[in-house]
Amino acid sequence: MDKAYAIMHKGAVHLNMFFTSEEKARNWIKMTYPKRRFKEPIHNKFICAYYGTTFTIVELSKHPVG
Repeated sequence: MDKAYAIMHKGAVHLNMFFTSEEKARNWIKMTYPKRRFKEPIHNKFICAYYGTTFTIVELSKHPVG
C-alpha cells in the first residue's frame, strides 16, 4: 500500500482512522453524518452548513528516506 488517507478535524486525525482510498474516506463522512449537509468549496474539504464543522481528507504517502 503506497498511499493512505486520513480525515483531519481540528488539526488531528479524526478517531485515529485511516483509509486505503479517497473515496472510502468521503463515503465514511457522508454515511456517519447522514443528516448534515456538507459544502465542499475545496476538493476534499467538507464544511457542515449548519454547525460549521470542518473535515479535510489528507493523503499520506510513503516517502523513502535518504
